[in-house]
Amino acid sequence: MEIPKFLRERAVQAIDSLLTIQEAAGLMQIHNVGALLVIEDGRLVGLISERDIACKVAAEGRDPSTTLVQQVMTSEVISVVETDSLEYAMELMQRHHIRHLPMMRDGQVLAMLGLRDLCELRVKLLHSENRNLASIVALHDQDA
Repeated sequence: MEIPKFLRERAVQAIDSLLTIQEAAGLMQIHNVGALLVIEDGRLVGLISERDIACKVAAEGRDPSTTLVQQVMTSEVISVVETDSLEYAMELMQRHHIRHLPMMRDGQVLAMLGLRDLCELRVKLLHSENRNLASIVALHDQDA
């Protein structure tokens, strides 16, 4: 199953690597997101997440008002392409212990997929499958 269109059409929140962690955290709060893509010259160069901020800034006693995004961002970003399946995206997240996954097309970011989004979608699909199976069982019971 391909990743649904509505997840691919969300606005992507991105920042510059020269912003401070304090500015990045403020943007995360404003946009209610747990991670921001770091884009330079139109290409993805990193990702800064709440976990990066907690582990690489707060836990190490760094000053968020002077620490730059480029100093603590994840620069080896794992991503998917728009034709990858929901299952593959979830497998990548599990294997690499990540919660945010950019979706790419021809080197450009299309969307940011969150683990919560994918889990909610998977639950909806399972409920739908359950209803379909229940209908089949009910039809079978009527024929018996």
